[in-house]
Amino acid sequence: MKKTLPIGEVYRYFRTSKNFALKEAAKDCLSPSQLSNFENGRSHVSCLALLYLLNNINVSAHEFFHHLNVQLHHLDWFEERDRAHLNRNPLHLQKIIQRYEKLLGQNASFSQRLNLDKFRLEATLHQIDAHFPLSSKRLTAMKQYLDNIKIWGDYEFDLLSDIAMLLDLGSLSKFSHKILKTARCRSIHHLTQKAQIKAVITLLAIFIKHRQKFLAEELLHFIDSSNIPEIDLFERVNFMYQKAHFEVVFGDRRSIETMKKCQSIFEQCASYQMAQKLAEEIKSLEALFKPNKQDKQLL
Repeated sequence: MKKTLPIGEVYRYFRTSKNFALKEAAKDCLSPSQLSNFENGRSHVSCLALLYLLNNINVSAHEFFHHLNVQLHHLDWFEERDRAHLNRNPLHLQKIIQRYEKLLGQNASFSQRLNLDKFRLEATLHQIDAHFPLSSKRLTAMKQYLDNIKIWGDYEFDLLSDIAMLLDLGSLSKFSHKILKTARCRSIHHLTQKAQIKAVITLLAIFIKHRQKFLAEELLHFIDSSNIPEIDLFERVNFMYQKAHFEVVFGDRRSIETMKKCQSIFEQCASYQMAQKLAEEIKSLEALFKPNKQDKQLL
C-alpha cells in the first residue's frame, strides 16, 4: 500500500482534462498557488476543501475516487477477476490470488481488506473448479464481517454476492432481513443501489432454488418496490427472469415462456455466460415437467 496517495495528482488530471485554469478551479476555496502546491504533492487540503474543489471543476466524488483507486493497482484486480471468470480460466484466477498472497506478506496493517478480497477471489475460483479447497474458518470470518457492519455499502453487497452460494440458508435469511431492514431507513447512491439489487437477486435465485417461498416473496416485493432505473437493463431483465422462475417453481408453468424471453434478451445482447446459465436452468425445469413412462401409461 502506498503511504502517500496521489490525490493532488489525480485532481490535476481532471482539472486539466476539463480545461480549467488554476484560478478557475481554486475560486474562493484556495489561492492558485495553494492549489498548485496541492496538485504537486507539496501540501494537503481538508476533505471539505477537496469536495469544493471537485465541485468547481464539475467532477463527482465517486468519479474522482474511482480514478484514485485505479492508481492502487491491487484494487483494480477485480476487473481482471471478472474477465477470468467470464473465460472460465482457473489458472488466471490462481495467478491473481498469488498476487494477493504476496501483498499480504508486505502489508500487515492492510491485512483485513486483503484477506476479504483474497477470499472473494477464491470463492470465484471455487465456482469454476469445485475441487479448489475453501477454508471454513475464512468463510466464518466473512460472515462475521458482514454481521458486524451496521450499514452496508457497495463493498458489502458485492462481498455477499460473491460468497452467497457458499452460505447456509440460515445465514442467507439473516442477511436478507438485514438488507430489507436497513434499506427502509436510508436513501442510497445509485451505484450502491445497483450493488444492493445484484445481491438481492442473487439471494432470490438461491431461495427459489431451495423452494423457500416466504423468503423469496419478501425479496420479490422489495425489488418490485425499488423501482430499478430503466438504464439498469441487466438488473431489470434478470429480475423479470427470477420473478417468472418463482411463478414456475410454485405452480404457474406458463411463466416459463417469460423465462425464455429473458434468456433470449441476454443472448442477443452477447451476455453469453448469463444466457448459457439461464438456458441450462430452463432446460432442467422443462425436464421436470415432461411425463415419465409410468405417467404416459396412466394417461
